[in-house]
Order: sequence, then C-alpha cells, then structure tokens
Amino acid sequence: MKIKKLVLDNFGLFRGHNEIDLDTRVVRGKVKPIVLIGGKNGSGKTSILESIRLCLYGSQGIADRISVKGYEQYLRGRVHRDDSLLINPTSAAVTLIFEHAHIGAKHEFTVTRSWDVKENSVSSSLEVFRDGTPLDEIDRENAEEFLRDLVPPGVAQLYFFDGEKIQELAEAEDVDAALSDAIKNLLGLELVDRLQADLRIYKNRIDNEDANADVVKTIEAMDNELLERRSELVELRKSHDAAVSQSDSIRKDIARQEARIAKEGGAYANKREELEVQKRSHTARIEELENEIRRHAENLLPFTIVPQLCNEVEFQLSAERKIQEWNAVEKVVEDRGSKFQITVKKLLRQHEKDIGAEILSGIESEILVALMHFVEKPKELSTASAIHNLSSDQQARLLTGIERARTEVPGQIEKLRKSLEKETRSLLKAEQALKKVPSEDQLKPMVEAINELNQQLGASQTIVRQKESALGSADFAIKELERKLEKAEKLKRESGKLHQKQEFAERVQAVLEEYHKKLLQAKSTELGEALIKRFSQLWRKGDRAKRIEINPTTYEVVLYDRHDRAVPKKELSAGEKQIYAIAILWALADVSGRPLPMVIDTPLGRLDGDHRNHLVERYFPHASHQVIILSTDTEIDEEYFNDLSPSVSHAIHLHYAKDDARTIVEDGYFWKRRSTKKELAGATQ
Repeated sequence: MKIKKLVLDNFGLFRGHNEIDLDTRVVRGKVKPIVLIGGKNGSGKTSILESIRLCLYGSQGIADRISVKGYEQYLRGRVHRDDSLLINPTSAAVTLIFEHAHIGAKHEFTVTRSWDVKENSVSSSLEVFRDGTPLDEIDRENAEEFLRDLVPPGVAQLYFFDGEKIQELAEAEDVDAALSDAIKNLLGLELVDRLQADLRIYKNRIDNEDANADVVKTIEAMDNELLERRSELVELRKSHDAAVSQSDSIRKDIARQEARIAKEGGAYANKREELEVQKRSHTARIEELENEIRRHAENLLPFTIVPQLCNEVEFQLSAERKIQEWNAVEKVVEDRGSKFQITVKKLLRQHEKDIGAEILSGIESEILVALMHFVEKPKELSTASAIHNLSSDQQARLLTGIERARTEVPGQIEKLRKSLEKETRSLLKAEQALKKVPSEDQLKPMVEAINELNQQLGASQTIVRQKESALGSADFAIKELERKLEKAEKLKRESGKLHQKQEFAERVQAVLEEYHKKLLQAKSTELGEALIKRFSQLWRKGDRAKRIEINPTTYEVVLYDRHDRAVPKKELSAGEKQIYAIAILWALADVSGRPLPMVIDTPLGRLDGDHRNHLVERYFPHASHQVIILSTDTEIDEEYFNDLSPSVSHAIHLHYAKDDARTIVEDGYFWKRRSTKKELAGATQ
C-alpha cells in the first residue's frame, strides 16, 4: 500500500479544501521513502494521523470501544470552527487516495468519509472508489468490512502510531499482554478461534442425530449457559476496559495538574526556606565584601587610581629629603669653609715674598672659587622647594604606602571584586527563584485538585481490581462449564453413533489446534529474531543485547545480555524503553510481511541525542517503502533534516495562522517553505 494524497475539507484546524501530496518521489532512479511534515505544537500534525485512521476505520479508528453518542460528539468537534466567521461550516470530510495490491492486482482506491452536523444529529457517509469506479453493490453495502479486510486495524496500528503509542508501550507494566494482542492481530488468530467454535457447533449437530435425548438436552442447556456466560464475560471486559480507561484518564488529569503546578513554580515551593537561607547568606557576604572594599577606599585604594600623581609625590618627597639633608649640613659647611678660607690666606701670605703678590693673588682666587663651588647648594636643589615638610618617618610611611598601592592593593581589590560579582550573581539567582515560588493561595486549589484526583484514582483502581476479580471468576466459571460440556459431549458420543463427518470435523479441529500452536511457535521465534535485530540497530549500547526470547504461550519477552544474563525491563532507562517499544513495533511490522506505509507522529520527544541519531540514521530511512514523519522543529531540526535529506522525497510545513485561526499547508520545511496557490486557494474557501 502507498498513500498518494490526503484531502481535508473543513477538518479540525484545516479550513476549506486542503490537498496534501504524500506520494513518494523517484530521483535518479531511486525512490526517496520519507515525506516529512513539520509543524509547531498545535498546528494540526496529529490531525493528519487522526484523519487517516478516521477515513479507513471510522469510529474504530478513534477508540477500540466508543459509543454512538461519543462518536457523534467526536465528529461534531472535528468540524472546523472559527468564532470570527459569520457562518461556520456544518460539514466536513476526509479523503484518502492510495494504491493497494488486492487479490494479486494493484488498484487505486479513493476513500471519502464525510459527515453533516445538524442541531440534534450527525449523519455520516462512506464512499469507496476502486480505479475511479464505485464498489459493486455487495462490497458497497459492506464498505466498512471491505476496508477492514483491505487494511486490518490490528495490523495498521503497527504502522500508524504516535509518540503516545510508543510511550504507552514503553511504560506498560504488562507489555506481554500488549504483545499478545499485537501477535493475534498480526496472525489473524481470531479467525482460527472462530472456526474452532463453528466446528464444535457442527459436531454437536451431528451428535444430536443419534444421541440420548437427555444428554442432548443437558448439552443444549450447557451450550445456552455457555453463551450467556460468554456474553456476560464480554460485558465484563467492556466494563473492565471502561474502568481502566477511567483510571488512565484520571492519571492524565493528575499529570496535567502536576505539570500546571510545575509551570506555576510548584517545584520551587519546597525550596522556599532553603532559598531564603541562601538569600540571607549571600546578602551578608556581599555586605562583608563591600565593607572590606570601603576600608581599602579609606586607606590606599585612592592611590591605585592615580599612579602618575603617586610618581610625582614620590619624586617630590625624594627632593624634599635631599633638601632636608642639605639644610642639616649647610651651616657647618659654610662655617668650615670660612675657617678654611682664613687658614689658606694666612699660609699664602707667609710665602708672598717667594711667590710674588700677583701669583699669590691668582692662586688665592682659584682656591676661593673652588671652595665656593664646594660649599654652595647643589643645582638640583636650587629649583626645588619643600611642600610637605614631613619628617623622615612620615616620608618613609608614605612611600611604603605608595609602593603597596602599586603592588599589593590591586590584587586584593581584584579578588574582592570577583567574590562580590560571584555573590551578587548567586543572590540574583536566589531572588529570581524566590519570585517563581507561587503563593499559598495559588497552590492551594491545584494541590486540592490533585488530592481529589488521587482519591478518585484510588476509588477507580479499587473498581478495576473488582472488575479483574469478576473477570477471573467468570473466566474460571466458563472453563469449568466447558470442562463439564466436554465430558457430556464425550458421553453423548459414546451413547450415539459417530458419523464419518464428525470424525472429519474432529481431525480438522485437531489440525487447527496443531496449526495454532506451531504458527505461534514459528512466529514467536521469527519475532524474537526480528526484535533483537531491530533493537540492536537502534540501541546505542548495541552490544548489550545478545538475544531475545518470546514465550509462545505467555508472550513473555526476555532480553539477554552478552553474558547471557536476563536484563529486566525495569533496568532500562526511560529512553531505552522508548527504543525498546519502537523496536517491538518495527519487528512486528517486519514479521507481518505487509507492505504498508509508516505514519509516525512526534517520535523523538523523549529520546536523548544518541538514540535520536540512531532513529534518524537507522530507522526512518529503512522502516518502510513510505515513511510519513510528523515532527516539530525541535525534533527533526536543521541538523537532522540535513542527515535525512538523501532519503526525503519532499517536505511539507503546517503553518498555523493565528489571526485566521486555521492551518495553511505549505511546501518545504520550517526554514525553507512556500505556500502553493492550490493550497492557499483551498484554505480561503
């Protein structure tokens, strides 16, 4: 089977006539199997999968058991509605065009399911065309059954599924029961059970011809009682399923309430006291750091921001120190110079006769000039002046302070700055978290609602357990009655003449039993092999799983590691359980041998990066000859889109136009798209 086109008329968010081309393209002789449909949450992706199920299976595509009233309410809710429109549509339709090989020949089928909504009723119709011609009268009268035979619902659920289906299978405690149902649907074993029941009735009719009248009456009474018991069992199962559905619904309500609390900041409520302590601690530490910075500001910090001025002060103090030193010796030098001058004159006068007055005068002048040069103030001090007039100790302390301002203080201030910045960020973080803490008035009604829902869940689970107990009792009663009936039938056969037809019927029944047993055994083995193959392909720890065994009687699945040790399912992480569920669906599809397209809605939501990579690389391109993926831009993002491109036939984008309250179908994906004229024209109708 290959889906060629889906047509939505006023269905859900799709206003007017919308055609979605799902046929795969052939590029350079190679079929590209993937059709990628992207859309934000709330843009109508799930409606695509939903419309395919609805078109093929009607009410059965919506839920396993839904009342006529419930189905009518569903159809009412799926007619497009926009409160801004003067007149809203009162009818809707979904059309699926697909190719399918039926009884050895390939045909094109067009299936249209439409409905009209009136004030007090909903009328629906189904039309099926084969190669453009309506079905013949017999097939037309049984169109629903015809479609179910064409694509059995039990098999289709292995090909048309969403993230919730994967999650449900991944988290199911009784996954063996789910697998049992899937295998029975896959193999059509209900037909074998029905044939066996018909054979038993046929045998009874033969036996009645010659059997004892009292035995016949007893058997007839038992048969009638057995029919009643089985009818009661069917009703009990419906009642049990309804109770389970009610429990599941309550659990979803609880999950929604918990999500609402989390959204309102409920997760922070338990941390309020801790956050308050953190806030006080960070505030106190910030105050300590600011005080430390203030102490530096009152001491040497100002010097660090005026290094040039510090250099000038240091130079001035050095000059003043020299001035002080000169001033301290200037008087002594002058006195000694004067005395030296007098002594020199006396000595020279003693040799005046020998030297001559003129020479003596020259020598005296030179000595006096040298002496004046020696005792005069140094030139570098002649232009300097004392400004600060500090003592030597005061100068030393000031110079030491300037040196520390250059070397020590900047490092200390930088360390304080980093600590203050860190504490300030932590304080802001704590304050922001405290702002998210909802008030008691906000939380109280939500907590009360969860408490009430938990009480309802407890009561609902009690009802489920009661129903399960009743089912067990009813099943036991039926088996006991069947045992008595088998004993009576044996007595009847012994009292009457066994016909050749009866012997033939018994042989056929035995063959069916053996066929049933061997078919389950063979398919369980085949499924186990397919499951380990697909599981190993998808699991990032590909060497961990060595083999998988499936019990053909209980359908229990046991996974063995490379050391041949059983791996309990509870040891798998949430992501690994998701991969396990996808592997089960893939393996079941492999074993079915039916060439059906895969339609997968939001498959990557709860997976980590490695498992997402495995699905993109190893699953999507090979899952089927046609794979329709419905995704958000956070699942198949630009990187994954590029990885898938070699296998992508084409991409479609669902754009929700908020102002028009409708979804528009566009070519392309999120970052590269355009609306086709046909789609835009249809969407405006």
